[in-house]
Amino acid sequence: MINYICYPFTVSTRISNALVADIDRCIENNHIQVVNIDFPQMGYSLLKSRKLENVKLVMNQHNVEWKRFDQISKSSSVSLFRRWISKIESIRLRRFEEKLYRKIKFDAFTFVTLEDKMSFEQWVKPKNTILEIIPGGGEYYGGLIDRNYNTHNLIFVGVMSNELNPEGALWFVKNILPQIELKVPDVQFFIVGKDPVKELRELDICNVHVTGFVDDLSQYYRTACAVVIPVLHGGGVKLKLLEAIGYGNVVISTSVGVKGTVFKHNRDILITDDANKFADYCIDVLTNIDKYAAMRQNAICIFKENYTWKGIGKKYSNFLSKLCNN
Repeated sequence: MINYICYPFTVSTRISNALVADIDRCIENNHIQVVNIDFPQMGYSLLKSRKLENVKLVMNQHNVEWKRFDQISKSSSVSLFRRWISKIESIRLRRFEEKLYRKIKFDAFTFVTLEDKMSFEQWVKPKNTILEIIPGGGEYYGGLIDRNYNTHNLIFVGVMSNELNPEGALWFVKNILPQIELKVPDVQFFIVGKDPVKELRELDICNVHVTGFVDDLSQYYRTACAVVIPVLHGGGVKLKLLEAIGYGNVVISTSVGVKGTVFKHNRDILITDDANKFADYCIDVLTNIDKYAAMRQNAICIFKENYTWKGIGKKYSNFLSKLCNN
Protein backbone atom coordinates (compact mmCIF):
# COMPACT_ATOMS: atom_id res chain seq x y z
CA MET A 1 0.00 0.00 0.00
CA ILE A 2 2.90 2.34 0.70
CA ASN A 3 4.30 1.63 -2.75
CA TYR A 4 0.88 2.28 -4.29
CA ILE A 5 0.81 5.79 -2.82
CA CYS A 6 3.92 6.64 -4.86
CA TYR A 7 3.46 4.47 -7.98
CA PRO A 8 0.71 3.08 -10.22
CA PHE A 9 -0.66 -0.27 -9.05
CA THR A 10 0.93 -2.28 -11.89
CA VAL A 11 4.30 -0.71 -10.99
CA SER A 12 3.93 -1.03 -7.21
CA THR A 13 3.28 -4.79 -7.45
CA ARG A 14 6.60 -5.24 -9.28
CA ILE A 15 8.79 -3.29 -6.86
CA SER A 16 11.60 -5.38 -5.37
CA ASN A 17 14.76 -3.93 -3.89
CA ALA A 18 16.26 -7.44 -3.96
CA LEU A 19 15.71 -7.45 -7.73
CA VAL A 20 17.49 -4.10 -8.07
CA ALA A 21 20.44 -5.49 -6.09
CA ASP A 22 20.53 -8.61 -8.30
CA ILE A 23 20.55 -6.50 -11.47
CA ASP A 24 23.44 -4.36 -10.20
CA ARG A 25 25.38 -7.44 -9.09
CA CYS A 26 24.81 -9.14 -12.46
CA ILE A 27 26.02 -6.12 -14.41
CA GLU A 28 29.04 -5.68 -12.16
CA ASN A 29 30.15 -9.33 -12.27
CA ASN A 30 29.45 -10.12 -15.95
CA HIS A 31 30.15 -8.61 -19.33
CA ILE A 32 26.62 -7.32 -19.86
CA GLN A 33 26.11 -5.32 -23.05
CA VAL A 34 22.32 -5.02 -23.21
CA VAL A 35 19.60 -4.84 -20.59
CA ASN A 36 16.24 -5.72 -22.10
CA ILE A 37 13.15 -4.51 -20.22
CA ASP A 38 9.73 -6.05 -20.81
CA PHE A 39 7.01 -3.46 -20.13
CA PRO A 40 7.58 -0.01 -18.57
CA GLN A 41 6.04 -1.28 -15.32
CA MET A 42 9.43 -2.89 -14.62
CA GLY A 43 11.04 0.55 -14.77
CA TYR A 44 11.37 0.98 -11.00
CA SER A 45 14.42 -1.30 -11.09
CA LEU A 46 16.06 1.02 -13.63
CA LEU A 47 15.30 4.14 -11.62
CA LYS A 48 17.03 2.62 -8.58
CA SER A 49 19.93 0.85 -10.32
CA ARG A 50 23.43 2.35 -10.08
CA LYS A 51 25.17 0.19 -12.71
CA LEU A 52 23.57 1.20 -16.00
CA GLU A 53 26.13 3.71 -17.27
CA ASN A 54 27.91 1.38 -19.71
CA VAL A 55 25.09 -0.84 -20.94
CA LYS A 56 22.56 -0.43 -23.72
CA LEU A 57 18.95 -0.21 -22.58
CA VAL A 58 16.09 -1.59 -24.68
CA MET A 59 12.45 -1.16 -23.66
CA ASN A 60 9.94 -3.59 -25.18
CA GLN A 61 6.63 -1.80 -25.62
CA HIS A 62 4.20 -4.68 -26.16
CA ASN A 63 1.48 -2.05 -26.05
CA VAL A 64 1.45 1.62 -25.20
CA GLU A 65 0.60 0.50 -21.69
CA TRP A 66 -1.28 3.49 -20.32
CA LYS A 67 -3.46 3.51 -23.43
CA ARG A 68 -4.41 -0.13 -22.82
CA PHE A 69 -5.80 0.80 -19.41
CA ASP A 70 -7.56 3.78 -20.95
CA GLN A 71 -9.28 1.38 -23.37
CA ILE A 72 -10.34 -0.90 -20.49
CA SER A 73 -11.91 2.15 -18.83
CA LYS A 74 -14.18 2.45 -21.89
CA SER A 75 -15.08 -1.25 -22.11
CA SER A 76 -18.76 -2.11 -21.67
CA SER A 77 -18.00 -5.58 -20.27
CA VAL A 78 -16.47 -4.37 -16.98
CA SER A 79 -18.11 -2.80 -13.96
CA LEU A 80 -18.29 0.94 -13.42
CA PHE A 81 -15.87 0.56 -10.51
CA ARG A 82 -13.36 -1.31 -12.69
CA ARG A 83 -13.65 1.32 -15.42
CA TRP A 84 -13.04 4.05 -12.87
CA ILE A 85 -10.01 2.25 -11.41
CA SER A 86 -8.61 1.61 -14.92
CA LYS A 87 -8.93 5.29 -15.78
CA ILE A 88 -6.99 6.27 -12.67
CA GLU A 89 -4.34 3.65 -13.46
CA SER A 90 -4.09 4.98 -17.01
CA ILE A 91 -3.43 8.53 -15.80
CA ARG A 92 -0.92 7.47 -13.16
CA LEU A 93 0.89 5.08 -15.49
CA ARG A 94 1.24 7.75 -18.16
CA ARG A 95 2.84 10.09 -15.60
CA PHE A 96 5.16 7.32 -14.41
CA GLU A 97 6.26 6.51 -17.97
CA GLU A 98 6.94 10.17 -18.71
CA LYS A 99 9.10 10.37 -15.58
CA LEU A 100 10.89 7.15 -16.54
CA TYR A 101 11.73 8.41 -20.06
CA ARG A 102 13.00 11.74 -18.68
CA LYS A 103 15.31 10.16 -16.10
CA ILE A 104 16.55 7.11 -18.05
CA LYS A 105 18.25 7.33 -21.45
CA PHE A 106 17.00 4.40 -23.48
CA ASP A 107 19.00 3.37 -26.53
CA ALA A 108 16.05 1.70 -28.23
CA PHE A 109 12.36 0.96 -27.99
CA THR A 110 10.67 -1.97 -29.71
CA PHE A 111 7.02 -2.19 -30.71
CA VAL A 112 4.83 -4.94 -32.12
CA THR A 113 2.85 -2.68 -34.47
CA LEU A 114 3.45 0.40 -36.59
CA GLU A 115 0.42 2.04 -34.94
CA ASP A 116 1.97 1.68 -31.46
CA LYS A 117 5.28 3.05 -32.74
CA MET A 118 3.62 6.10 -34.29
CA SER A 119 1.51 6.72 -31.18
CA PHE A 120 4.62 6.53 -28.99
CA GLU A 121 6.53 8.93 -31.24
CA GLN A 122 3.75 11.51 -31.09
CA TRP A 123 3.50 11.21 -27.32
CA VAL A 124 7.14 10.94 -26.14
CA LYS A 125 8.97 12.52 -29.12
CA PRO A 126 12.21 10.58 -28.40
CA LYS A 127 15.49 11.94 -29.79
CA ASN A 128 18.57 9.96 -30.82
CA THR A 129 16.76 6.73 -29.96
CA ILE A 130 16.19 3.69 -32.18
CA LEU A 131 12.54 2.72 -32.66
CA GLU A 132 12.15 -0.80 -34.03
CA ILE A 133 9.11 -2.90 -34.92
CA ILE A 134 9.41 -6.53 -33.76
CA PRO A 135 6.01 -8.19 -34.34
CA GLY A 136 4.52 -10.97 -32.27
CA GLY A 137 4.69 -14.46 -33.74
CA GLY A 138 3.32 -17.96 -33.65
CA GLU A 139 4.00 -21.58 -34.52
CA TYR A 140 3.01 -23.33 -37.73
CA TYR A 141 0.95 -26.39 -36.80
CA GLY A 142 0.50 -28.01 -40.17
CA GLY A 143 -2.10 -25.74 -41.68
CA LEU A 144 -4.57 -27.68 -43.77
CA ILE A 145 -3.45 -31.14 -42.66
CA ASP A 146 -5.78 -33.52 -40.79
CA ARG A 147 -8.86 -31.31 -40.54
CA ASN A 148 -12.50 -32.17 -39.78
CA TYR A 149 -15.13 -29.95 -41.37
CA ASN A 150 -18.11 -32.17 -40.54
CA THR A 151 -19.18 -29.73 -37.82
CA HIS A 152 -20.61 -26.24 -37.69
CA ASN A 153 -18.28 -25.12 -34.92
CA LEU A 154 -17.02 -21.58 -34.37
CA ILE A 155 -14.37 -20.86 -31.74
CA PHE A 156 -12.97 -17.81 -29.98
CA VAL A 157 -9.71 -18.38 -28.10
CA GLY A 158 -8.14 -16.08 -25.52
CA VAL A 159 -7.55 -15.40 -21.85
CA MET A 160 -11.10 -14.84 -20.64
CA SER A 161 -10.15 -12.94 -17.51
CA ASN A 162 -8.80 -10.19 -19.74
CA GLU A 163 -11.52 -7.52 -19.83
CA LEU A 164 -11.33 -7.03 -23.60
CA ASN A 165 -11.82 -10.68 -24.62
CA PRO A 166 -15.05 -11.20 -22.61
CA GLU A 167 -16.39 -7.96 -24.05
CA GLY A 168 -15.88 -9.36 -27.57
CA ALA A 169 -17.34 -12.77 -26.70
CA LEU A 170 -20.47 -11.24 -25.21
CA TRP A 171 -20.87 -8.91 -28.21
CA PHE A 172 -20.70 -11.95 -30.51
CA VAL A 173 -23.23 -13.95 -28.44
CA LYS A 174 -25.68 -11.06 -28.24
CA ASN A 175 -25.44 -9.49 -31.70
CA ILE A 176 -24.06 -12.08 -34.12
CA LEU A 177 -24.84 -15.63 -32.99
CA PRO A 178 -28.66 -15.22 -33.14
CA GLN A 179 -28.39 -14.21 -36.80
CA ILE A 180 -26.23 -17.25 -37.58
CA GLU A 181 -28.69 -19.59 -35.87
CA LEU A 182 -31.46 -18.53 -38.28
CA LYS A 183 -29.48 -19.97 -41.22
CA VAL A 184 -27.35 -22.61 -39.46
CA PRO A 185 -29.48 -23.97 -36.56
CA ASP A 186 -26.86 -26.47 -35.38
CA VAL A 187 -24.03 -23.91 -35.03
CA GLN A 188 -21.93 -24.40 -31.90
CA PHE A 189 -19.87 -21.56 -30.39
CA PHE A 190 -16.90 -22.42 -28.17
CA ILE A 191 -15.34 -19.74 -25.95
CA VAL A 192 -11.98 -21.26 -25.10
CA GLY A 193 -9.61 -19.76 -22.54
CA LYS A 194 -8.69 -19.78 -18.89
CA ASP A 195 -10.39 -17.90 -16.06
CA PRO A 196 -13.64 -16.85 -17.78
CA VAL A 197 -15.36 -13.93 -16.04
CA LYS A 198 -18.68 -14.36 -14.24
CA GLU A 199 -20.74 -13.05 -17.17
CA LEU A 200 -19.36 -15.79 -19.41
CA ARG A 201 -19.68 -18.56 -16.82
CA GLU A 202 -23.34 -17.67 -16.31
CA LEU A 203 -24.29 -17.85 -20.00
CA ASP A 204 -27.20 -20.26 -20.22
CA ILE A 205 -27.39 -20.92 -23.96
CA CYS A 206 -27.36 -24.51 -25.18
CA ASN A 207 -25.07 -23.98 -28.17
CA VAL A 208 -22.56 -21.73 -26.34
CA HIS A 209 -19.77 -23.62 -24.57
CA VAL A 210 -17.44 -21.83 -22.14
CA THR A 211 -14.58 -24.28 -21.64
CA GLY A 212 -12.21 -22.51 -19.27
CA PHE A 213 -8.60 -23.70 -19.45
CA VAL A 214 -7.93 -26.61 -21.81
CA ASP A 215 -4.77 -28.72 -22.07
CA ASP A 216 -4.93 -29.17 -25.84
CA LEU A 217 -6.19 -26.38 -28.11
CA SER A 218 -5.56 -28.37 -31.29
CA GLN A 219 -8.78 -30.39 -30.95
CA TYR A 220 -10.81 -27.18 -31.04
CA TYR A 221 -8.90 -25.66 -33.96
CA ARG A 222 -9.03 -28.83 -36.04
CA THR A 223 -12.80 -29.29 -35.65
CA ALA A 224 -13.72 -25.62 -36.18
CA CYS A 225 -15.01 -24.29 -39.48
CA ALA A 226 -13.74 -20.84 -38.51
CA VAL A 227 -12.07 -18.89 -35.74
CA VAL A 228 -13.78 -15.63 -34.80
CA ILE A 229 -11.95 -12.69 -33.21
CA PRO A 230 -14.72 -10.28 -32.23
CA VAL A 231 -12.57 -7.94 -30.10
CA LEU A 232 -13.66 -4.31 -29.98
CA HIS A 233 -10.74 -2.71 -28.14
CA GLY A 234 -7.05 -3.40 -27.58
CA GLY A 235 -3.62 -2.86 -29.07
CA GLY A 236 -0.71 -4.92 -30.31
CA VAL A 237 -0.72 -7.99 -32.51
CA LYS A 238 -3.29 -10.56 -31.39
CA LEU A 239 -1.38 -13.81 -31.00
CA LYS A 240 -4.73 -15.63 -31.14
CA LEU A 241 -4.93 -14.52 -34.80
CA LEU A 242 -1.50 -15.95 -35.63
CA GLU A 243 -2.24 -19.17 -33.76
CA ALA A 244 -5.49 -19.67 -35.69
CA ILE A 245 -3.74 -19.17 -39.03
CA GLY A 246 -0.94 -21.48 -37.91
CA TYR A 247 -3.60 -24.19 -37.60
CA GLY A 248 -4.95 -23.33 -41.05
CA ASN A 249 -8.33 -21.96 -39.97
CA VAL A 250 -10.48 -19.42 -41.75
CA VAL A 251 -10.46 -16.29 -39.56
CA ILE A 252 -13.31 -13.78 -39.25
CA SER A 253 -12.24 -10.73 -37.28
CA THR A 254 -12.92 -7.14 -36.40
CA SER A 255 -10.37 -4.56 -37.54
CA VAL A 256 -8.97 -4.44 -33.99
CA GLY A 257 -8.28 -8.17 -34.14
CA VAL A 258 -5.95 -7.83 -37.15
CA LYS A 259 -4.40 -4.52 -36.13
CA GLY A 260 -0.67 -4.37 -36.71
CA THR A 261 -0.56 -7.21 -39.26
CA VAL A 262 -0.34 -7.34 -43.05
CA PHE A 263 -3.32 -9.66 -43.54
CA LYS A 264 -5.88 -8.29 -46.03
CA HIS A 265 -9.65 -8.58 -46.14
CA ASN A 266 -11.01 -11.08 -48.66
CA ARG A 267 -7.50 -12.17 -49.61
CA ASP A 268 -6.23 -13.79 -46.40
CA ILE A 269 -9.02 -13.40 -43.84
CA LEU A 270 -12.47 -11.79 -43.47
CA ILE A 271 -12.61 -8.43 -41.65
CA THR A 272 -15.58 -6.33 -40.57
CA ASP A 273 -16.72 -4.23 -37.60
CA ASP A 274 -20.39 -4.54 -38.56
CA ALA A 275 -22.32 -7.21 -36.64
CA ASN A 276 -24.61 -8.02 -39.58
CA LYS A 277 -21.70 -8.51 -42.00
CA PHE A 278 -19.84 -10.50 -39.37
CA ALA A 279 -22.82 -12.86 -39.15
CA ASP A 280 -23.06 -13.12 -42.95
CA TYR A 281 -19.38 -14.07 -43.18
CA CYS A 282 -19.81 -16.75 -40.51
CA ILE A 283 -22.85 -18.20 -42.29
CA ASP A 284 -21.05 -18.32 -45.62
CA VAL A 285 -17.99 -20.04 -44.15
CA LEU A 286 -20.13 -22.56 -42.25
CA THR A 287 -22.14 -23.48 -45.36
CA ASN A 288 -19.44 -23.11 -48.05
CA ILE A 289 -16.17 -24.06 -46.34
CA ASP A 290 -14.53 -25.37 -49.54
CA LYS A 291 -14.89 -21.90 -51.07
CA TYR A 292 -12.24 -20.61 -48.62
CA ALA A 293 -9.41 -23.08 -49.30
CA ALA A 294 -7.42 -20.50 -51.30
CA MET A 295 -7.92 -17.87 -48.60
CA ARG A 296 -6.60 -20.23 -45.93
CA GLN A 297 -3.57 -21.01 -48.07
CA ASN A 298 -2.89 -17.30 -48.69
CA ALA A 299 -3.01 -16.59 -44.96
CA ILE A 300 -0.59 -19.43 -44.23
CA CYS A 301 1.89 -18.11 -46.82
CA ILE A 302 1.77 -14.60 -45.30
CA PHE A 303 2.16 -16.11 -41.83
CA LYS A 304 5.22 -18.15 -42.80
CA GLU A 305 6.89 -15.14 -44.42
CA ASN A 306 6.31 -12.69 -41.57
CA TYR A 307 5.23 -14.22 -38.28
CA THR A 308 7.08 -17.43 -37.42
CA TRP A 309 9.13 -17.22 -34.22
CA LYS A 310 12.26 -18.34 -36.07
CA GLY A 311 12.11 -15.38 -38.46
CA ILE A 312 11.22 -12.93 -35.71
CA GLY A 313 14.01 -14.26 -33.49
CA LYS A 314 16.52 -13.74 -36.30
CA LYS A 315 15.32 -10.18 -36.83
CA TYR A 316 15.55 -9.40 -33.11
CA SER A 317 19.00 -10.98 -32.81
CA ASN A 318 20.28 -8.88 -35.72
CA PHE A 319 18.75 -5.77 -34.14
CA LEU A 320 20.52 -6.40 -30.80
CA SER A 321 23.84 -7.17 -32.52
CA LYS A 322 23.66 -3.94 -34.48
CA LEU A 323 22.81 -2.02 -31.31
CA CYS A 324 25.85 -3.49 -29.48
CA ASN A 325 28.18 -2.81 -32.39
CA ASN A 326 27.04 0.80 -32.58
